[in-house]
Amino acid sequence: MKALDLWPEMGRGLPFGDRYERVNEVVLETARAVDVDLWTLDALWWRVETFLKEDKSSDLDGEGLPPQSLTDAPGTPRFGLERHLHEFLRDNWHSISLGHDWDLYQEDGDPEAGYEYPCGVGRIDLLAKHKTKPRWLALQSR
Repeated sequence: MKALDLWPEMGRGLPFGDRYERVNEVVLETARAVDVDLWTLDALWWRVETFLKEDKSSDLDGEGLPPQSLTDAPGTPRFGLERHLHEFLRDNWHSISLGHDWDLYQEDGDPEAGYEYPCGVGRIDLLAKHKTKPRWLALQSR
């Protein structure tokens, strides 16, 4: 937050609870502004912090992008956020090897029920049912 100049002003001697509340307000406001959940915001800040620590800013090309040596080979999927990986797998399920034996779980009226499937301990990133056997597959990247 400090590297992005988002750290709130804190007067000397401000109680911990008040400091916490100010930081929390900035975090929630930032998450709303970029339309992501707090988990994703944390990942974004980690990526920014890592980039700044490596001081790659001087290595950017004229368009503000890293040179090719810092990125994947052309045509190779790259996922900056976990959510992008989940969406890629969901959208391309029938094109990947898992799609040959497994179908993403569906419910009546909800063909994407197996995407971020809610359960008692949180969410399963992708839930799939075997096409021929009574087996389930739960993909979780955390």
